[in-house]
This record gives sequence, structure tokens and C-alpha cells, in this order.
Amino acid sequence: MADSEFYGPAVDMWALGCIMAEILVGWPLFDDVSSDEERIQEMSDMDHRIKSTGTCKLFDELPELSPAGREVLAGMLAFDPDERMTAAEALQHRWFTGDKPQRR
Repeated sequence: MADSEFYGPAVDMWALGCIMAEILVGWPLFDDVSSDEERIQEMSDMDHRIKSTGTCKLFDELPELSPAGREVLAGMLAFDPDERMTAAEALQHRWFTGDKPQRR
């Protein structure tokens, strides 16, 4: 499919984040009965909770996921496509590279 105003690499990263989360928790992130409006609201609410608290209900289901893994997952599930982690950013993240976080 050609790039359009509604589809591009950011959508792929969102989908990858959803798949990653579903594999880790073992259940779908969004149920099949939600309307499109409800699903958009769920996604926006999840993004707001991640930004404001650094956590969300999803992360409660992943106590074994490292802080670096949570950073990648939150980056891929950012609601705003302009804020979403790119594939290159994800692959360079310390979760994949094994680098220690930088002290400031």
C-alpha cells in the first residue's frame, strides 16, 4: 500500500508495539466489542497515563519487564505519531543494544 495521510511507518510501529504488548501479557490490548470511538479513547487514555505517571494498567501486567523494555513499549505505543518511537530509534535503544543508561 502506498503512503497516505493515514498510513505510514508510525502506524507500523504502533502495530508492533501492540503485538509486543500482547505477546508479553498474553491477552489482546483492545477488545473486539469497542466502537472505533471507544478504542481511540482507550488509546488516548493509555498514552496520557504513560506520559503523566510513567506507567499504565498494561505495565502492571508486566512486572518482569525491565525499565528499558518499558521505555521501548511506551515509545512504540505513543498516541501521537510524531512522538512515537521509530524503528531506528527502537533498534538503537539500550534495551536492544544492552548499553547501560547514561548518568547525568
